[in-house]
Order: sequence, then structure tokens, then C-alpha cells
Amino acid sequence: MIHRRCIALLFLMSAIPSAGQTCREVRRDASGRVVSTTETRESFGGVRAVTRDASGRVTGTAVARQSLGGPRTEFRDPSGRVTGTAVTRQSGASMTTTYRDASGRVTGTAKSRVDLGSRVRTEFRDASGRPVGTTTCARASTQRSSSTTRDASGRVIGTGTRSGTCPPGWIAPQPMRSAPK
Repeated sequence: MIHRRCIALLFLMSAIPSAGQTCREVRRDASGRVVSTTETRESFGGVRAVTRDASGRVTGTAVARQSLGGPRTEFRDPSGRVTGTAVTRQSGASMTTTYRDASGRVTGTAKSRVDLGSRVRTEFRDASGRPVGTTTCARASTQRSSSTTRDASGRVIGTGTRSGTCPPGWIAPQPMRSAPK
């Protein structure tokens, strides 16, 4: 299975922040079936995202805070165990995220680039540098955006719709992993 989430550089283009900002993203598979929902809000000086499956069960959380090396996102499973981390570095209009597993081993990277002003394209690669897939997010308004996720061959494997006002700050996109052979 391939996991994706499209709450990314759009944060950097948000409106003026205010207390209690929350946004919600609904993701669907290629057939249009809802597979998960992520709610993102401010939390203890950072940003917290909670992902649930179609039945409403929590499948994971991500918490991002600013660090010396750039924004750092920590991923946890439903039991609270850390499953991985991501550190993001900005360079001009692009951001590069490096993913590590719980032991600190690099598992992949993602490069997000602002394209045409309100569109963000994120390219995912595995630890060896091989392309895994892409997600393109397009902002329709300050409170709504949509995304399309494709695998390495360019085939659409999912879509997402975000609504609400995301809190200020950066949270790394969920890493994309190749489907099992």
C-alpha cells in the first residue's frame, strides 16, 4: 500500500495565523473510496496531525516543531510509539525532507517545490534515490485545496481534499513507500 498526505508547503502560503486554526484532509483511493482523514491543529508550540482510517480509528499521529536543523516532524503509531522522524530544510521556493526510521536510518527523501504560485509538487524517493511517486497539491482558496498522488509510473493512485485553515508552521508530508511487489 502507498501512504500519502498533502498538508505541506500550503502551510507556508496560509493567511495570517489566528488561535485555534484547524484543517481537515480527506483522502480517497483511485476508485474514489475514502481511505483516511487527517485533522491538523496547533499543539504546544508546534503542529499536530491525527490520521484516522475510514472507520474513524486512529492510525497514526505526526507532531512538528521547529529545531536548529529546520522543522522536525515525529511520526507515531496509535500506541504512541515513535515510528520515524523527518527533518525539512528550505532553499528558496523548495523544501527537502529527509526521513529516518526509529533507529535513525535514512529511509527516503521528499522534495517539495512551489509551482505556478499556488500549486505544490512533492517528489518522493526511497533511500537509494529511486523515484517512488509524486503528489501535486493545488490551492483553490485560503480554506480549500486538492491533491493528486501518482506512483512512479505516473498512474493516479489517490486524491485528497483539504478544507479549513491550517495552523501556521510546517509539518512534513507522510513518507511514500513503494507498494509490495
